[in-house]
Amino acid sequence: MLDRGHGTFLIAGGLSAVRPMPMLGPVAVLSAALRNYAVTLNATLADTGVYAGARTIGGLIERGDIHTRQTSGGPAPFGTLNPDHIADAAWDLHTKRDRAEEIFSVFA
Repeated sequence: MLDRGHGTFLIAGGLSAVRPMPMLGPVAVLSAALRNYAVTLNATLADTGVYAGARTIGGLIERGDIHTRQTSGGPAPFGTLNPDHIADAAWDLHTKRDRAEEIFSVFA
C-alpha cells in the first residue's frame, strides 16, 4: 500500500478494548493492543495516502449466525447493532479519513 500511495487497513475489535469488562479480562488485553496498533498506525501513516482505522464493536450484531443463535429464545437482553450502520461507518472511515476509530455500543 505504501508503494502504491493509497489503501485502507481497517480492523474490528471488541468493546473491552476501551471499556472495563472484568468477564473479558484476558481478551481485553489483546483487544486493547489491536486497537492501539490501529490508532497508532493511523497517526504513523498520516500524509502517506494509506489509512488505518478501527471499528470497536460492543454488542450483538443483527442478522448473523451468533445473533440467530442468541435470540432464538427471545430478544437480546441488551439490544443489538445494525450491520448496515457498521458497514456505513467502515465506508466513512475509508472515504473521509477524518478519525482513527468508530465505536459501536449497545451499552451506555
